[in-house]
Amino acid sequence: MIRLLIVAIVSLLAFFPCFMVASRIFSGDNDVAVLVALFLAWGLLPFWWLRRWQAKPRIEELVIDENDPLMIKQIARAQNELKRFIDGLNSHRFEASIRFKYAISGEEMTIWGVAHGIEDESVITSFEDLDDNGEDIIMRRRAIPLRRVVDWMLSDSQGNVQGGYSMQGVAEIYQRDHGALAAKDVKELAVFSDLDFQPLPESHKQQWWWLTAVVSVLVLVMLLLVRDPSVNNELSTLGDDFVHMSEEVVTFCASGSCDDFDYRFGYSQPARYEAWQDRILIDGRDAHDNQWSQSDIINLLQQQEFTQLDKYFAQLHGLYQQQRISEYHYRKILWRLGLDNESYIPLLTQWQAATESSYADLAIARTWQTIAWQVRGGDYAKNTSNEAIADFRTLMQRSKAPAVSALDKQSDLPLIYETLFSLPFGDKSERENIKTWLQQMEQNVPAAYYPRARLLFLNSPKWGGDYETIREQAIAAQSYVKQNPQLRSLLGFEWYYRAQSLSRRGFHRQALTTIDKALFHGEYTDWLKRRGFDQMKLGQNQAAVATFERVLAIDATDDYALRQVQRLTAGIN
Repeated sequence: MIRLLIVAIVSLLAFFPCFMVASRIFSGDNDVAVLVALFLAWGLLPFWWLRRWQAKPRIEELVIDENDPLMIKQIARAQNELKRFIDGLNSHRFEASIRFKYAISGEEMTIWGVAHGIEDESVITSFEDLDDNGEDIIMRRRAIPLRRVVDWMLSDSQGNVQGGYSMQGVAEIYQRDHGALAAKDVKELAVFSDLDFQPLPESHKQQWWWLTAVVSVLVLVMLLLVRDPSVNNELSTLGDDFVHMSEEVVTFCASGSCDDFDYRFGYSQPARYEAWQDRILIDGRDAHDNQWSQSDIINLLQQQEFTQLDKYFAQLHGLYQQQRISEYHYRKILWRLGLDNESYIPLLTQWQAATESSYADLAIARTWQTIAWQVRGGDYAKNTSNEAIADFRTLMQRSKAPAVSALDKQSDLPLIYETLFSLPFGDKSERENIKTWLQQMEQNVPAAYYPRARLLFLNSPKWGGDYETIREQAIAAQSYVKQNPQLRSLLGFEWYYRAQSLSRRGFHRQALTTIDKALFHGEYTDWLKRRGFDQMKLGQNQAAVATFERVLAIDATDDYALRQVQRLTAGIN
């Protein structure tokens, strides 16, 4: 990412010296000079530089051939030292693991597992595997023959590691194929006391010399040519052209037509420009001038002009269905239905009773949502959010109003979901994951349950920072969607696998924060053991003991948790 950003910035700045040179060569012909400068600065330079400055893969992404000579050599070293591994395992002073060949879904793979003991020339091992249906990841416990062990590790409480010979094989293959390892990868290998790995000098520094050289040449050209009056005149002319073009764009957008050129929803059809040119009027108000405000809605409410409100929104909906206004503009106007004071609720209720309008329902729900969003915490925010949810349910269950009887899934229903989606809970990636899961399960969840399930599963500590409130919300969601138990732990498992990935890459502090999010949605022994492991890595031994004791409270036979409690307790005392 940094590589692309640097190349993009330098290429952008390179346009001006390239234009200066081209302008001199072509005797002030701006049209030709601009084309040549664009080709050199934004075409040839980034193409050449990106070809020379190749991005290297991360070492954990490398696909390793177990039959590679470098790997075979390290496997032989590991097997020759198996006696030392067995002695260390039997001493119960180390955390032991082995690397072995195992068939998963019919394909033989080399995986790591936790070693528990030796029995009949085999290592008793726990490891992750797919269940019999090939769908879920479970923990298996197997006896792995010593002849199938290709590597092993013994870790002590100080973080020193014996064995791990395959790590050296992977590092040597990486250096052979892709050059020097990153400094962080070399640092991670330093904890392996048995390795004799020799890292190559870092090669990325050469790229900074290239960057310095390119930038220096560009600056030198600028300094030499900017003193030429003719070049200054050409630059001034070019700058005037840019200013003139910018003024035209500002004028064009100020007229409202920018709303119809909505890249976010992919709308750029000529028909949208034709609609703008038609200058569609609704009751004397331009639908594109972006002037329909909350104050207009309040004035019509206070004057009890409910029919006028319904007429406007019905015409607006018709224009949207005819694609004469963009989806973005349509949604933008509907979002203004959310008022910011509870005192407007009686007026909105009168509108709802007078016309049975779906837009009145939407206005009530949006108003509760707006109030909840402003409060951002405490019981009042929770209660107003629940009011919004109840009103959205009413809106979806209504059938008399035209907009709801059609309930176009491409417009009205997504707008309702998006409104709930906008409450101050959760981060962007979490929202997208939940959105995908619930869309896949929508056929199993009634429409009335769908938005509430989405909202409650999106709760995060950002909402007032009250962990207990968040947990209550998660429990409420589980109760509310009890006919679909898969929703109960779905988010928790996503956080668990994310924490597992972070932990394996050495990001134990981030992994601990992430696994805590998983534990908001239920307690599984695997989740707790992952939490305890990361606490140990961070030196939080007392907290780790408490976590492993929680594991034993759930499953008193869990060997891993029992051993860790004994080892950590002995170390603390």
